[in-house]
Amino acid sequence: MQTSSRESIEFYVRRGFWGEESLESLFRRTVAIHPGRLALVDPPDREAFTDLPPRQLTYSDLFSAVRDVSARLLAAGLRKDQVVVTQLPNTVETVVLYLAVARIGALLCPMSVDQSTASLAEASLQLEPVMYVGCHYRHRNLLKQARTWLPESCQFASFSPSGGDVLNLSLDHPATEDEIRHLGQIMDTVPVSPNEVFTLTWKRHTDKHPAIPRTHNQWFALASFVYEGAGLRNGDSLLCSFSLAEVSGIGAFLYNWLMAGARMVLNQTGEPEVIKSQLAKNRVTCAGIPPEQLISVLELVEGMQEPCSLRTVISGFSPMDADVAQKIAGTGKVTVLNCYSTSEGASLLATPADRCEQWEEHLFPRFDEQIDGWSSRMSRMVRTRLFAPGAEEEITEPGKPGELFVKGPSLFDRYYPCEPEGEYEEPNYKDGFQRTGDLFVIDEQNPRFYRFVGRVEEQMDS
Repeated sequence: MQTSSRESIEFYVRRGFWGEESLESLFRRTVAIHPGRLALVDPPDREAFTDLPPRQLTYSDLFSAVRDVSARLLAAGLRKDQVVVTQLPNTVETVVLYLAVARIGALLCPMSVDQSTASLAEASLQLEPVMYVGCHYRHRNLLKQARTWLPESCQFASFSPSGGDVLNLSLDHPATEDEIRHLGQIMDTVPVSPNEVFTLTWKRHTDKHPAIPRTHNQWFALASFVYEGAGLRNGDSLLCSFSLAEVSGIGAFLYNWLMAGARMVLNQTGEPEVIKSQLAKNRVTCAGIPPEQLISVLELVEGMQEPCSLRTVISGFSPMDADVAQKIAGTGKVTVLNCYSTSEGASLLATPADRCEQWEEHLFPRFDEQIDGWSSRMSRMVRTRLFAPGAEEEITEPGKPGELFVKGPSLFDRYYPCEPEGEYEEPNYKDGFQRTGDLFVIDEQNPRFYRFVGRVEEQMDS
């Protein structure tokens, strides 16, 4: 399914912001270059929250797993542009499933394992999924719970043998030769382009348009900002403690992991001792850590006697403790990258190249045509504006709160379900800039930067 207009595609391709590679073609290229390299490592405490032991896969192992899961999904009837809802923790199988869905061209709608039943039921009514992939998580049988909110026509699947009518996607259960042959035929006749939708992000309380579709090229644009900002290198070891059901996990890690031919070490629970052990044992060079878990990184970095392999910590995507971030950066061993992003694809972060003398972790760059001196890829691709909430007035002076509007190649084009071309309702634009619903101020000390204030509706309700 394609949501971007021909004009939009041509515009971003001409400027080099979008390319010809999908997640599937990137995956194949990375496997061909690094078949024996370790690709994925499960959380060591996996058995504390699932019914399967931890495992790890090389890129060659991963290719076989994705091939088999793709073939079984096709044999079960999954087709391009059909919706697959998933409820899975950060495990090897989750990444395998995402790559398999991308190969087929189905629409992935990931949901948190902690998502409320009411929200899931609402999503089911709006999105009409044809398949649900779930698991046992801690003491809950998510597959059993899903039967209460999904339509009877929806097919159920799991990586744990569950019996009955549940499709078995176990990595220990290879596809048949006939299933693999059929997969090859489908891939030859139904290709997936980088301008087709990969994910649907569910947004509650939005009434008419609850789902945000994102294409591969839009995800690549966001990932490229993080790749540059984090200074990723070929063969890096990455720790992903962000949920793979969220923008942070997909945008900061799924694509960048393959672009770097990296090892991705997964974390689900955020337990401090587990994080410290993973950072040290896997000689992690770049870690994605939610703000509430940053203290674990600080304790590890401060307590290490030998040289630290960790170069960069990616955090943010929600308000962070600036004091903890400053202390980590103050050790002189680790760069802290604070990211701002929305489900719609708006994103801001300050790369080392774009920092100023008084730069602080809680500030975000202000990409305005009137401001010179930016050096990052993001600064060439993204433009921002502040407007007074509910008014047409653009804010250009420091200290006055305004809603952030963004323009760039990582932003979504239209909502899901998609109406025919020419009949659909566009996102909320202002002079080509898309609103975010977030309030920022131009920083008084560093007017080239923004400072996050809060949500627009929260300020208006107070």
